[in-house]
Amino acid sequence: PQALAPIVESQTTLPAPAVAPRIALPGGPLTGTLSDLAQQHGADPHLVAAILGNEGSGDQAVSPRGAVGRFQILPGTARPYLPEGLSDEQITAQLRNPRINAEVGLRLIRDIQAKYPDRPDLAMAEYFGGPGAVQNGAIARPQVSDGNLTRQQYVDRGMARLQSSQQRFAGPGAIAPPAEIT
Repeated sequence: PQALAPIVESQTTLPAPAVAPRIALPGGPLTGTLSDLAQQHGADPHLVAAILGNEGSGDQAVSPRGAVGRFQILPGTARPYLPEGLSDEQITAQLRNPRINAEVGLRLIRDIQAKYPDRPDLAMAEYFGGPGAVQNGAIARPQVSDGNLTRQQYVDRGMARLQSSQQRFAGPGAIAPPAEIT
């Protein structure tokens, strides 16, 4: 995909791009509430909270499969969002930066959400399983496991978290959990 201008952090929403915007490196810190950051990147704050709850990883976590950081992103998944020409090792190093990990994760969630705007279950399945995890409007191979959870278990847990977030933070002016990302 062709590189686009980086997100301006003062924007509140972004339309889903035809190609993934690339993140300019290096950059300043990305801080704020989960709700603010999700909105700035055009992602549903409740969906982001549910996915992060499922991932349950710290900023420096690396899974046995090589997924990195709080958003547990594989280098191949991050590639379209980062400058061209980086090796997998360089991408992994970039994903260890919490700001970059969050920007890639939030943009990825936004892009997946745009594919399945009314189906957070399918968005979660694709986030967990990558491209091909959703086929013909259904979770493909729901029993495929990452060694910890099956796709279906990940989606079921995520949907419970999503519904809990929506119920807990429903009401005037309350749009998502106030968790901090720093």
